[in-house]
Amino acid sequence: MIIQDELSQEITCAYLEAAESWRGCDWPMTFGSRRIELGGLKAYQARLLAEATSGEESQAWSEATCWLEQVEQDASDARSEASIALDLLVNQEWATAMRRLDKACALESQYHKRLVWGPLRDLIAAWNHGTGESGSTA
Repeated sequence: MIIQDELSQEITCAYLEAAESWRGCDWPMTFGSRRIELGGLKAYQARLLAEATSGEESQAWSEATCWLEQVEQDASDARSEASIALDLLVNQEWATAMRRLDKACALESQYHKRLVWGPLRDLIAAWNHGTGESGSTA
């Protein structure tokens, strides 16, 4: 993928770092009335615990599974939005790329205060601003 030689490597590195950084619940998280610790757990692991337990504990793990599945889906959707943004940059579609990165950041901001997609968005916004291209950088 070639955007511009001086920028493409920096953008590619920022994208790859972010893409590998957020895949699910990667922070300390206590969930539900049973106070289940979900930090670092994957949905499939919670599903196994739901199947291995019974009664209220099984129900709590089932609810945790649903929540973890949503987090993992949002992480995947954010990666997809950022990937599409990079494709748009190849065609110099800065404003549309920024909207896609804003979507990625909005998905992630439900879970993280320090966004993994933020540095990529900021890098592209700064470059866009510096080139005088028109389009949203918010």
